[in-house]
Amino acid sequence: MSRFSLFGESLPQFEDFPVAVPPEIIKEPQNISIDEGDTIILECEALGFPVPQITWYLNGSVLSTNSSLVEIIYARKSEHEGLYRCEAKNPAGIVTASAFVTVKGQYHKYT
Repeated sequence: MSRFSLFGESLPQFEDFPVAVPPEIIKEPQNISIDEGDTIILECEALGFPVPQITWYLNGSVLSTNSSLVEIIYARKSEHEGLYRCEAKNPAGIVTASAFVTVKGQYHKYT
């Protein structure tokens, strides 16, 4: 059954609209190089419908979920250096973006 506007043109049917829109990353994390003891801040923003869920990975292991921001205070080379990957996922698809974080030097907390 077609629907018509007051001006006689055909209106789109509900099924003409997508139920889900695949995620698209609009802000990718950037490679950074920091000194040990500094703060790591990475961002990853995505659009889509339904709103994509963001999951962060560090060297392949899940780091955090449902946050567009990763912030690590007092970064340590042995724990925080490596490949950070954000994954944006919804029922229409999955997209990823990655950044490498280099942590330089040795940090010594003085007490």
